[in-house]
Parts: sequence; structure tokens; C-alpha cells
Amino acid sequence: MTKHLIYTHGGGRLGNQLVNYANLLAFELENPDVDVLDLAIHPHIDQYGSPVLPLGDIREKSPDGLWQAIIRYGWGDGVVERILKHRPLNGLQYQMLHRVANLRTDAQSMIGGNTHAPFSVAGDSLDRVDLDDAQMIRQLKSKRVSVLAGWGVRCWSLVEKYRDRIRDHLQPAPVYLDTARSYIDSLQSSHDFVVGVLIRQGDYRTWNDGRYFFTSPEYRELLQKFEQQHAEKDVCFVIASDESQDDDLFKAESYRFATGDPFGSGHYLENFAELSLCDAVLTPPSTFSTFAAFLGDCPLVPLYDSVVDHGFEQLDRPLLDSLDDEHMSQSIK
Repeated sequence: MTKHLIYTHGGGRLGNQLVNYANLLAFELENPDVDVLDLAIHPHIDQYGSPVLPLGDIREKSPDGLWQAIIRYGWGDGVVERILKHRPLNGLQYQMLHRVANLRTDAQSMIGGNTHAPFSVAGDSLDRVDLDDAQMIRQLKSKRVSVLAGWGVRCWSLVEKYRDRIRDHLQPAPVYLDTARSYIDSLQSSHDFVVGVLIRQGDYRTWNDGRYFFTSPEYRELLQKFEQQHAEKDVCFVIASDESQDDDLFKAESYRFATGDPFGSGHYLENFAELSLCDAVLTPPSTFSTFAAFLGDCPLVPLYDSVVDHGFEQLDRPLLDSLDDEHMSQSIK
């Protein structure tokens, strides 16, 4: 009998969900006898545009019977799904799915770490659900259906094992990637070193007590310091940002803006794809930029308040090395 793992939620934006998806995909590649459904990626499938996100396909991946009914009503494209998007109803489908799993003898519900959701769900609460732990795998396979949630559902050793397949699997759609490749190729043909930069402001004013928030002039100063350390190269910075920036602040020849929103007419996923194609990525802790660097297999350079004093550090394995980095581990867990 096929075993099923259903992941419902954990983390927030697209970058978070790509990290979740990579771990779930690695688990399924290692355990082909378990069918994995990632409900958390489902809302992002059309936006991401990739034709190869099968873990989010609720029609193909939902277990039959009551499970299928709950999932198709709660996460489908019908009237019920649209109603459940609105408060205070927006947690009901999650709560129902976990409650059913917690009550049935052929199922189980586990929550690994923080779900970052404004509602609670029934199930065994754990610090982590280690999908590469033999005992945990036996536990999961002891039931027909396991419903999981939380930011701590991980199998990093398997992500490393299958990293090339995961990269191939999760490349953005050609509508974004082709535009990004043309733009970055043109810059790489005229510069020695093309460096992607994520300016993350917005919620970073308060996230982690503002520890990784920098003003735009501070970002420019950091880029100038980095460029000075690579004075032997013709450096070009490709800047992606979650907020509009002052053109005059970044008008030097070495600065270029990414082609997506908010600078260009393109989708913000063009920015994501462009970061992935650069020779390196400078960034504060962020799943968005870290996963872009992972997809492009390019080094990651963390930005933090004392980076100039300590020196710019290069992480050659963006995801795995971030786990042990004091700063990047604030977002990659």
C-alpha cells in the first residue's frame, strides 16, 4: 500500500516555500514508496510558472477517500477555497486536515517547529521532524497518511545528496529565466565579475529586531567596500530590492538594477532568476536570495552589521553552509 505524506504549512513567502519543497522533494526521491503532497507550494505554482512542481498537484497527489474531498475543497479552485482564504475562516481547512489525521488509526499528525500561522492545529508537537532520521522514517511509514506542518520539517543531508536534481527540478519558468539569462549574459560579457545583490528593507525594519536592516546609503557603502576588495576586477552589481531605490544613489557605472518589479516592467521572479545567474550573491539573511544562489550554484556572501570589520565571507554551498553560519542561519533552518 502506498504511503502518503501531506505537508500543509510552515514559513511564509515563496522563498520559504521553495526551501520546504526542496526538503520534501529530497525525501520523496530517497523514499519512492511514499507519495508526497506539498499543499504549501500549491498557491505559488501558477506564479512560479514552472511546469515541474508535481508535489503541489492536488489532483495527482491527494490520497483517495475523505482526504481527497478535504483537500480538493480546501485547496482547489472552487467557491469553498475562495471563502476559506478570508479571516476568520482561513485556518479551517488546515485544522480539519490535521484533526482528521490525529483521530484516525491509519493516520498521524505532526508539527515540526514553528508554523508561523495565526492558528493552531492538532497533532504531536516536535522541535523538528527529521525526514532523514531512520526512526522518524519508520514512524512515518507506520501509517497510511502522515500530515505534517512546521518550519522544522527537514532532511538536509538528502537535499545535499540530490542537490543537482533539485536544482534542475526547481528552475523558474522560461518566461522568467530566458529574460534573466539574456540580461545577465550581456553583463557578464562586458564585466569580469557580476554580483547579485538583494536589498531587503520592508519587514526587515522589525524582523530580528532590525538586526539586518540597512538603509540604502548603507547598502551602497557595503557594495563600495566589497568592490574595493576586488579592485583587480571589473565588478558589476545587479541590484534586486523589495522597495524602490533612488536612481541617483546607484548611478555609478558598476550598478545595474534587476529587470523585475520594482525597477523594471518584469515580474519579481525575473529578479530571482537574475540573482541565480550571477557569479556571486550578496545578501542579508533571506530564503529568497539564498535559494536563488542555490539554484545557480553560485557563492553566497552574507551581509550583516559588522561584515566590513570581519571581512566578506563566501559560502560555497548556499543552503548547507547557511545552516552553520551565525547570520544566514537566522533564515535558513
